[in-house]
Amino acid sequence: MAKPLMKIFIHSKQIRPFFRLICSDHVASCSDVNTLFRSQSLASKVMYEMMKFVGHRYLVSSLKPLIDLVSFHNFQNYQKSPNCLAPQIFAERKPCEIDPSKLKPGESLEHNFVGFWKANFGLGLTSDFW
Repeated sequence: MAKPLMKIFIHSKQIRPFFRLICSDHVASCSDVNTLFRSQSLASKVMYEMMKFVGHRYLVSSLKPLIDLVSFHNFQNYQKSPNCLAPQIFAERKPCEIDPSKLKPGESLEHNFVGFWKANFGLGLTSDFW
């Protein structure tokens, strides 16, 4: 319910009064300040959805130019040296996940990191790096 409400109030340009109202209601009904905004209240859920919504827009606006620049740089390197792995990784969807908690079954953190490093920096790494 929080996400649709947040979107409605953002679209109608009334998110600040709505958020102020539900937060002040949450603060007024809270009996222990140590648990403020830790419950599953509407205020907490709307705050979480707002952070995701605003955070996503911020990340796209701040990181997309850098990612585009790296991709363009890698494409230029590929044109000069076809041994560059970046276009192959993107075209062949080679795994580059370097977060151990997100590895899929059968993926190796070391293998993924070497692929990630080569794709982004064009450098060869050995297992001695680890």
